[in-house]
Amino acid sequence: GFIYNSLSLGYTAVAQSYFASALQMYYGTSFTGYSAIQQPIWLNYVLNSQFCNAVDIIAISSNVLNFANYAVGLQSSIATVLTSDFSSLSILQSNSFASSLLSQTVTTLALTGSAFDYSAFTFNTGSFGYQYINEATVLGNFLSSTVVNYGLSALSSTQAIIVRFNLYTIGTVSAANFNMLFNGANVLSTVITSTDSLHYVEASFAYTASSASQFGLSFGFTSNAAFNWAIGQFAVTYSSAPCGYIFNTVTGGYNAITTSFHSALLQTFYGGVYPGYGVGFQPTWVSHVLGAQFFNGLDIVSIAGTVLNFGSLSSNCVGLMSLSSISQAALSSYNFAAFTQSVGSFSQFGGITQSLAGLFNYGPMAIDLVGFPLSNFGQWTVSSGSLFTSLIGGVNALGYFAPGIVLTRQYLNLGTYNSMATIFQLFVDSTTGFTFTVQANGVTMLQQFMAAGTYSQLFEAQFQLASSNVVLTFSASVASGVSIANAGGWALGSVGFLSNPCDVRSFWNYGVGACQFAGSSVFYAHSFVNYQQAFSYLTAAPTWALAFLTGNVGIANQFFFVNNANVAFLSGLESALVSPLAIHQQQYALLGGNHLFFGLIGSGFDTSYWSLNQGTLATTTIGGVSALGVFGAGTVLTGAWSGLATHASVVLRFRLYAVGAWNNLGFYATLNGQQFFIRQLTVTDEFRDIELQFVHTGSALTLGFGLNAYGATLASNIGFAISNLALYMNPCAIQNTYNVLLNTCMQSGFTSIYSLFRSDYFGQFYGYSGLNLAYLSKFQSLYGLIDDGREIYDSWTGLTSTGQVILELTGSNYDFSNWLVSRTRTAAYTSQLYGGLAFGPYEAATVLRRTFTGLEAHTSLVGRVRVYFVGSWIDQNLVIQAGGVTVFQYILGISNTYQDIEFAFDHTGSSLELAIFSTAGTAAGVRQGIQFGISDFGLYANPCAQRSFFNIGLGSCANTVGYSTFYHLVQTNLAGFFPTVALRPIWLIILSPVSGISALAQEVYSFLSGSRLQVIIGTHGVPQFVDLDLIQRLKDQINDQPAETDTPVASTDELSFLFGRSSKNIVGDYTNGTISNYDTSFDNLFGASVVSSGVNNFDFAFGITTGWACVGLIETADPVTSLDLNASYRDQSKVVCSDSLKQAKTKFAVKIDTDAKTIVFQDQYYSDQSTTLSFTNADNLYFTIQFNNKGTVYFGQSADSYQPN
Repeated sequence: GFIYNSLSLGYTAVAQSYFASALQMYYGTSFTGYSAIQQPIWLNYVLNSQFCNAVDIIAISSNVLNFANYAVGLQSSIATVLTSDFSSLSILQSNSFASSLLSQTVTTLALTGSAFDYSAFTFNTGSFGYQYINEATVLGNFLSSTVVNYGLSALSSTQAIIVRFNLYTIGTVSAANFNMLFNGANVLSTVITSTDSLHYVEASFAYTASSASQFGLSFGFTSNAAFNWAIGQFAVTYSSAPCGYIFNTVTGGYNAITTSFHSALLQTFYGGVYPGYGVGFQPTWVSHVLGAQFFNGLDIVSIAGTVLNFGSLSSNCVGLMSLSSISQAALSSYNFAAFTQSVGSFSQFGGITQSLAGLFNYGPMAIDLVGFPLSNFGQWTVSSGSLFTSLIGGVNALGYFAPGIVLTRQYLNLGTYNSMATIFQLFVDSTTGFTFTVQANGVTMLQQFMAAGTYSQLFEAQFQLASSNVVLTFSASVASGVSIANAGGWALGSVGFLSNPCDVRSFWNYGVGACQFAGSSVFYAHSFVNYQQAFSYLTAAPTWALAFLTGNVGIANQFFFVNNANVAFLSGLESALVSPLAIHQQQYALLGGNHLFFGLIGSGFDTSYWSLNQGTLATTTIGGVSALGVFGAGTVLTGAWSGLATHASVVLRFRLYAVGAWNNLGFYATLNGQQFFIRQLTVTDEFRDIELQFVHTGSALTLGFGLNAYGATLASNIGFAISNLALYMNPCAIQNTYNVLLNTCMQSGFTSIYSLFRSDYFGQFYGYSGLNLAYLSKFQSLYGLIDDGREIYDSWTGLTSTGQVILELTGSNYDFSNWLVSRTRTAAYTSQLYGGLAFGPYEAATVLRRTFTGLEAHTSLVGRVRVYFVGSWIDQNLVIQAGGVTVFQYILGISNTYQDIEFAFDHTGSSLELAIFSTAGTAAGVRQGIQFGISDFGLYANPCAQRSFFNIGLGSCANTVGYSTFYHLVQTNLAGFFPTVALRPIWLIILSPVSGISALAQEVYSFLSGSRLQVIIGTHGVPQFVDLDLIQRLKDQINDQPAETDTPVASTDELSFLFGRSSKNIVGDYTNGTISNYDTSFDNLFGASVVSSGVNNFDFAFGITTGWACVGLIETADPVTSLDLNASYRDQSKVVCSDSLKQAKTKFAVKIDTDAKTIVFQDQYYSDQSTTLSFTNADNLYFTIQFNNKGTVYFGQSADSYQPN
């Protein structure tokens, strides 16, 4: 009546069919190991989980379940009736409605990944953006009174909308109402009481075409209490089935939703993955929803306004792992998993996300003293005093304890086993040093002298001792004559204990079902072979698990003991610890495998695939490894394969041996005679591990390898050899691999062979007996291939251009001879400045020029450069021009620092003349003493439009997430665009984190469309707009000339009511509705009178203002021509001013009522900022714009540019 839940590591009750649950949790949409035609005919029927007495007979513990005679009362117009007749067999075997229904069931994801776009969300008040909770990116921190709005886009077929997201409460929420409204009607209402908690929210509600003009979704708390909240992992599904139902893909009928709509949707429509989104953008709650184990407090699910009651966690949801180290006392209605820990102040539940992990027995391992608070703290005792914790370098530990204190931990009723092992982190703080001892039942497992100092060490000890009850003791002792009072102390953390069914140096491999060699570290063996990512169920993993899984094993601060003897980490067979031979070969057959060819491995390998254009095939041994070669200049090594499986691309990995002294010698590869890879190398008797990915679909493949000496004559002892070749017929695009378990393509980056090895539980490698790849040690990390500096990657998409990246002024001693320095007497030079090597700095009048030729075909250009600013640049423009046209101009307002500036503009020519210089931003001119310099210049000839890039994994253009194009180049094609590590730009460090660019990075981005420049300051900055042609076009448009006060101005311009008198520092574009001031003091514009203009309403919005700007009318009995154009009239005017608004980024609609004698300023987005002012005489009322310092005001349609995001 239960099934193991791979997410919670506990039991889940089987409500109807066991196979429905098993498919959902473990297998996906089909049973592994069987082809499509071998799947049972009832597969899709069971996936839909809609049963009836007429067809289904299901018994649990001899009790036959009673289903309704018909699945649901509501019938679909396209439904096919299922009966027990043989005629229904054809229906069972089909999934005929899936394809047609899929187009009517569309899901949009938002707030997923690390740098998501949240522009679709608006708020009733305030401005919000990225927040981080336990390193997860969320949208917040909202106030308790904040209302979040989201615009929906239903289809013509939509009958119901389903919204799901993560709700984070920050602080204490006490009986607060959380509501969701659609078009003003409440579709979810629940009371939440929690502290620093996570809730999964899902709401299903009906949709009709009559509400098509509204599409309003809003949600929030009705509370003014002092707490915050945030959201993330947002999904909206537009369904063609009525609310509370989903189409049955087999019968076309309606299935009733009894828990989560998305559980059924993922299983029957999407195969466990939301289509159109990469693995990094899938919601983090997918595994939880597929597990379908819901509980009150954690899950808030409503259907048509009714919140479902799931009940709380029951006692029979026990832990599969039986980890005595994790307290189960925390089980409550707010914890869905048996194992819960806290990090900081934010509680999280544990969870395993891999599909088959829940089927494995993880063995009798206990993990203590990790997390906040320390797990299983109460199981430890101390010989004197009391237990206490210390925070040491951010790690929570037990202690410090003085020498002489004995710390004890008991492990009881362990059953039968052959040896034991323990692992722990020891923290030392001693001025004298001491001897540290660990004993098991009084027998010494390890004893080590710890030198004086403050540091930490990792210890692991194996011992040939087996007892059903084990008492471990930890203690320290000082040498004779040393005072204990002055000896300092020690602390303990991340303790692991294993009762091992095997002898020391061996471990139990659950896949093989036998003991296998482990060597010095049995915990390291378990980490990779049995546990893999299983430690992820702990929100705070042991420090040693994190070290092992990142390849940091056997390093200086780690000690390994076997039977109280200190041993080295690796020796002999231990180097092959995680060889694929350690995994049961039957599992490969069950998983189906991928199509790989391995060759040139081991000794006596098959050479029948290989041929030469000259000479004879030969083998050699280099560094103990057999290789094919050595081949000199002019020799082409060719490999040919035929009868290949259907594929979309090919991944090739091999080890290249550069024999002799290579000096810029080119090694190349060809595909069917066409060169697709070449790399120049300067090495001597070294190897490189090369992985190439390329588009290829044919059933035959011919690869060639050779040397290009570029005309030089090579010595006879120079050549190349290759070995350890892996060839993968990839059904996915390049930089993706096929995951058998998930039945989908998943992103792999440049290390696809590593991705295959780590995924599917190593299945793809089993079919090759004795396989021991020379580069296998690099795969021993769950967090990426371990790069030893000898990796080379590249990819090729055929004749499609992926774009061209040019790098200059990079590295430690770069060449700047291509750059021309003008308008200065200072010779070209470099200097250390603000942590970088700057080209310059030069005086402000200097112009730096560079001409690029031979650019690849492109649609746009993206430049990125680090600019160093010396002195105060608070009112100085930095200008970048391309071919004499300004593509970037902005006053950054900074002093004595640097900025990484990334600028994009449309461009198609094969050459580019680039200039970088500065101009004064005010009439005051250039500031004395300021300088600027540059470094680390990158230019991307982009085959795609601005705000997009060529995604080599997709083989097509893709929109950027965030503002940086170069960030996506680094993330998707690092080795291709930035192949030489020593010449990579300094800002590459900023663009490298997968989680996104830090909010603290000194980033500036710009995009140019026509003369309209969009500038963004900071990673999460708000776009600001600059009209680059404004001054040139409009300087003479408004002069300091009086206008006839009472005579309408004859003009067809839409904003002619603003014609009149203005300060000479104000420039206006009346056709486009832009009025700007370039002065730093008071400047006024006085337009026509209300009576003469006949205008009684207009729209406006404030742009960027350094000081303030005011818009409205001024009432004066004096002639308007007598008013001072450079005095302050703000207090005498009927105006709204930018500095008096809480939300200046908005739009106002102004209405003048001459009968009521009122002026209404109606804020279009923030109603509390609206105001009404009165006047006395409309004849004395004139339009006015007033500035103090620089600023811009937008009118008419241009005002729409400055509405909220």
